[in-house]
Amino acid sequence: MLPSGIVLMVLGALIAFVSFGGGLAGLGLGLQTGGWCFSLGFLLAIAGAIISAIHDHRKAVLAELQNQRRDIRNGFQSLRDELDRVRANTEPPAPIPVYGTAPINPGDGQLREP
Repeated sequence: MLPSGIVLMVLGALIAFVSFGGGLAGLGLGLQTGGWCFSLGFLLAIAGAIISAIHDHRKAVLAELQNQRRDIRNGFQSLRDELDRVRANTEPPAPIPVYGTAPINPGDGQLREP
């Protein structure tokens, strides 16, 4: 849209410039036609510039999101690798003793009576 708008602006300016040599009738019609072409070209150029800016901004935002996703993915992979290293270097835990299942021994091997 931006290039077509610039072309229409130039065409409208040329039509208006050439119409100065065409007399009063040509001047009126040429200025109206040239002004219309120039105005339409100006609007198309503005719209093209806005669309181009939106497109560039969208590409920048998507690239930033992809970089963040890559960083998060690398972070999770780093955490998984760290967890695997910890698991590989850890000895299996000793069984937990269960108290209260055997009689209490006071120390000499015999139970004392009161």
